[in-house]
Amino acid sequence: MRSVCQGDIFRYINEELRVTQKAMCSIFNKVREGNMTETRISEIKQGKRKGYRGLKTAASLCFTECFQQQDAAYTLRNLRQFLKREELSFPGSENEDEDLESYALRFLEYGLDNCMCPGEITEENAVEEASMDASVDRVIEPPVNIPTNIPMDSSMNSSINSSMHSPTDMSIGMPIDMLLSQSRQTKRKTEQPIPLLPEPRGADFTAENPLGKKILDNRNCFFFTVGVIALVFFIMHLGKMNTLDIFLQCIRLSPLAFFALSFMLAVSPFFLGLVDTTIAVFFYCQRNPAVEVKLKEIPYIAKYGDSRRVIPGMGRYDLSPKLIIYSLGCNLFGAFSSMAFYIFLRSIPDFASYVGKGHFVPVANISLAFNMLVTFVHSFFLFTREPMHTFCASEENPDTKKMDRLHVIANSFHMIFNMTFNAIGILLVLVYGYMHGGEGTLLLSPGFAVALFFIYGFLWFSSCSPFAVEFNAECAGSFIIIFPIVFVLSTLYAILCFKAGPGTFLVHGVNVVVLVVWLLSFLKDRVRSIFPLMRMHRAYFLLYALLIFFFFLLAAHL
Repeated sequence: MRSVCQGDIFRYINEELRVTQKAMCSIFNKVREGNMTETRISEIKQGKRKGYRGLKTAASLCFTECFQQQDAAYTLRNLRQFLKREELSFPGSENEDEDLESYALRFLEYGLDNCMCPGEITEENAVEEASMDASVDRVIEPPVNIPTNIPMDSSMNSSINSSMHSPTDMSIGMPIDMLLSQSRQTKRKTEQPIPLLPEPRGADFTAENPLGKKILDNRNCFFFTVGVIALVFFIMHLGKMNTLDIFLQCIRLSPLAFFALSFMLAVSPFFLGLVDTTIAVFFYCQRNPAVEVKLKEIPYIAKYGDSRRVIPGMGRYDLSPKLIIYSLGCNLFGAFSSMAFYIFLRSIPDFASYVGKGHFVPVANISLAFNMLVTFVHSFFLFTREPMHTFCASEENPDTKKMDRLHVIANSFHMIFNMTFNAIGILLVLVYGYMHGGEGTLLLSPGFAVALFFIYGFLWFSSCSPFAVEFNAECAGSFIIIFPIVFVLSTLYAILCFKAGPGTFLVHGVNVVVLVVWLLSFLKDRVRSIFPLMRMHRAYFLLYALLIFFFFLLAAHL
């Protein structure tokens, strides 16, 4: 058992009473000087930082804002269960005959006044218990007035001096308060600093849960993926179509139609996520017919399958606003890159007729099959992460990434369409530029620079942006490892295949600006090497290596 601290108060209010960290900041800012921040509250909850001082006076206001509107009997029972589960205590926490107000107020006053981290409290409790045990075993005699004029020989003097300098006898004669003070000072000198930023948990396989075990546990998903790829090509064969024909039809679409198609695919995961939320609430109501679903409980039901606990396999969609912004941002950056690339392809003279006359059908089919496989591998890394057991706002529930979720299916369609369109377009543009580059008459369209900008934007936003860092980036390290390749290829392409003009100038300008951002990403947070990042996300980097190998394989085939 350890004493309740401020982090425990914040955790109970946030996770058990469903009060957001933003609302908590507003409540406590009314009784203290300065502004509290959600980031600091989160760090205090996790035991990474000490709490705010001067919050004891906020106990009454906190009870009024957070506890009073709750059901008294249920909340009191829930609070006692929380203390028992977390092995926490405060003076009088064992009292069974109190109402919610008196019990919760003492809980708040004691906890808000305790600013120490849980690790520090545990150590101090151990010291105090050891000292109290020692005081019980010892009988401290009251001081006796010893006359100072008693003659003593040298042997008595030496024995008294040795006893006065004996640490054990000195501690016996010292008060308990002095012992506690000395033990705390010794603890502060010898304690090691607690790391504030632990290594984030990646989507990788580990020694305890290796990749082979994950594949065997989810082998049906692999068979399903192979079956889907075979079915797609079988349907195209029946319709006497191929991937290159679909690519050319996309180029021949009107700009409005192509933009509408790309935008609809980009935002469809959000709307189908709302459908997944409805399904999750429906299943919850089926399991709990007597429970009335409140509006503030819907995000918890959608993400965890229940409003009070995590039910494995029942989470379907995360309604966190930051995560929705992150997902939509990634999809929109990808869609805008396809739109810009579409404009660039239409600006190349006779590009469609050149592609139609060439023997590029195998290349297009291989691109589609490989991108479908890559999309599955990406989803596989997400839904095979370590299962969640407790509520955590800044962490994705792997259950919401399973392949049967509607928003995951929609996102897979979006990824396959954008990656295949861009991959085929890039390969064919490189071949076209190489074949016609010697003429020295081609001018590079500014649309290529715009497409390049949105590709870089997607890589950065999906892996290095604040949203990606908070949610343990799905495309971890993609900007760091892929940017140099794109930088070199685009620069050589602009110089060797086109004559100087506004388009080539814009390409070089975009590359230089993004190069500065790429260098700053190494310096941020004292990152000096890419190798720790590669070790932590080795599965993703293996995927990137396969993509690079695939690119050169197709280039050799062409």
